[in-house]
Amino acid sequence: MHELTVSDAEIEAVERLLLPTGCSFDKEARAVIRRWESADIVACPGSGKTTVLLAKLKLLADRMPLENGAGVCVLSHTNAAVDEIGLRFPSCASRLLGYPNFVGTIQSFVDKFLVMPYIRWRHGVVVRPVDDETYGKALAGVMYKNGLHALAGLAKRHVNSPNSPYRDVAGFVGGLRIDGSGALLCGNGKSVAGPGAPSTMQFEEAVEDLLRGDGVIRYGDAYRYALRAIDEMPGDYASLVSARFAYVFVDEYQDCSQVQRDVLDAVFDAGKCCVMHMGDPDQAIYSSDKDKTEDWMAGQDCLTLSRSNRFGQRVADVLSPLRLDKERIVSSVDGDGARPTLIVYDEHSITSVPACFAREIEACGLDAERGIFKAIGYVGSPDTKGTSIGDYWDGYQKTNKSRYRSGYWDMAAELSASLSSGEIYCAEPTLRKLLAWTLRHAGYREKEDGTELTASSIRGLLGDRYCARVLALAESVDKGLNSVDAAVRELVASIIGESAAAEAFSRLPAYFTMRDAGTPENNGANNVYIDPTLGTKIQFDTVHGVKGETHDATLYLETDKSRGSDIGRVLHLYGVRKRGATSALHEYSRKIVYVGMSRPRKLLCVAVKSKTYEDGKEAFRDWKVVDLRGDSVL
Repeated sequence: MHELTVSDAEIEAVERLLLPTGCSFDKEARAVIRRWESADIVACPGSGKTTVLLAKLKLLADRMPLENGAGVCVLSHTNAAVDEIGLRFPSCASRLLGYPNFVGTIQSFVDKFLVMPYIRWRHGVVVRPVDDETYGKALAGVMYKNGLHALAGLAKRHVNSPNSPYRDVAGFVGGLRIDGSGALLCGNGKSVAGPGAPSTMQFEEAVEDLLRGDGVIRYGDAYRYALRAIDEMPGDYASLVSARFAYVFVDEYQDCSQVQRDVLDAVFDAGKCCVMHMGDPDQAIYSSDKDKTEDWMAGQDCLTLSRSNRFGQRVADVLSPLRLDKERIVSSVDGDGARPTLIVYDEHSITSVPACFAREIEACGLDAERGIFKAIGYVGSPDTKGTSIGDYWDGYQKTNKSRYRSGYWDMAAELSASLSSGEIYCAEPTLRKLLAWTLRHAGYREKEDGTELTASSIRGLLGDRYCARVLALAESVDKGLNSVDAAVRELVASIIGESAAAEAFSRLPAYFTMRDAGTPENNGANNVYIDPTLGTKIQFDTVHGVKGETHDATLYLETDKSRGSDIGRVLHLYGVRKRGATSALHEYSRKIVYVGMSRPRKLLCVAVKSKTYEDGKEAFRDWKVVDLRGDSVL
């Protein structure tokens, strides 16, 4: 592994490219930029972690091709890095995004370098990973086609049982799995059939039929096949993959599941290449409070980015007690920032909280037209016992849409919603994803190397026509599903020709094109509260939905789960109330509150019920308190 030496002049050149005029990287950031050996990087919210990573990538791009033709691998849970590179480094984007480098999601890396080669080697088919819902539809189709009556009977009994959580047979079979003992487990982990039972054997038969026939597997199963690839493929295949990359950066490492960590650790040898894990252990919220996976703990020799460029010191001081190590976050923002505001309500005034937040936004002098304002909470489901997000505003609609749904009409609905709400920055990557998945399901590949089309390669194929079509969609009056469908068909035809496009759509599998009767025209676009007096637009969402975002003002909404609230469970961290027995839910609440309260640039507001305030007044002694119970300000 070649050690790089970076000069001050190079860092200054990158500063001019990436930072606002007159700004420079601090001591901690420079230490990370100069580090080219394996290390863990712990970064607090708003620390500029992404910018530091981009600086390292720019320095590597300037040195390409690297020694021995090695590449750079950048992995995360979204494709944000791809978009950032294209936006910030247009002149060298092709060098960073092209061979021998790889920039993309962990899932796409595992699919491309492990799962697809393994299944081609073992079964001779091209793999298509899909989400559980799509997989369930496809598996149910195989089950009925092959007359697997024992499995079908098992599914119907569970779907039709009292208080069944399953909407249909596809929903049930899509969650089935075989455990280590060979027993058949349903989605909640309970055994529904023993090893060797007829329904168990028929499930295995259906899974094998779907894999061999259409190459379809679940996203969740991809890592199982990846581990098989590492163990079974000839010639120490994992070492060959690792040898391709001299530098590996895994962003948001705290959100990796245990199996993702196992796969990445098995592929990349931190002693032979530079492997950097970047993230914040206190923001690990994509597991659940019931997940037994241990949180990522950075090594003792880790580097830190402990200064935040997002919020003032007052918000930083609210967040610091929520950190596991209790290390103080230091703000780099001039001044202390706005005083955090606590909104106290009772059962009669809870629905007045959004309007109160709008008034606080105005009082803080924020731009009501251009500002980003969000009201967020942990528990969104309206059927939950206790307080949920919908109790604050009855217009909130909790959707159950998975982050990884990949049906044609699911993505079309997502695109329609983004266009309707004017979020072109969300619509553009969704359209690329929809085009890529459509062509992949139709069997089309890249002409040069035969690899499957991706959301990134689609943009290069379409060029200016693509940008023009996106703008035309955004400016059109009709942004419904039919218009989206027409645009997709038009763009597919522009890539492969009209006759080939007609044939391609006819070849799409039913599980990809199946259209649910309840698919909304504007899914997700209805969660915008507009204050009737001030006209301020406030987006309602869950904490999970806004992770990674930055807002001008954030309202954190106290919600309840398991006979207690998230705010109530963290009060002891501020020196009030006795600390009860530590539980997984207490620890999870700490991280949820930490993530939620670290979103705003300018104004942090927190809404709490009367009892929480009375129990924890001392924790809020430095806050501005707006008491809706008597319409007073303290």
